[in-house]
Amino acid sequence: MKKTELLKQVDELARECENVTTLIHQLQLPHINERQRSRILTELLAASIHLNQQCNGDFQKLVATEIESLNG
Repeated sequence: MKKTELLKQVDELARECENVTTLIHQLQLPHINERQRSRILTELLAASIHLNQQCNGDFQKLVATEIESLNG
């Protein structure tokens, strides 16, 4: 069960990282206006908060447990 939970969390992490990458690329566009920049930054802030919460001690423990099981 823990492996399934780990894979679920890794998938969620991957989706959020893709979202952050997209937002960063949008910020780098040369002709965005202040309203667009504000919206992108707001979404980036929300995504960074979500990533911070997702990569908490529980996630770290799942990863560490998986590493230990792989190393015997």
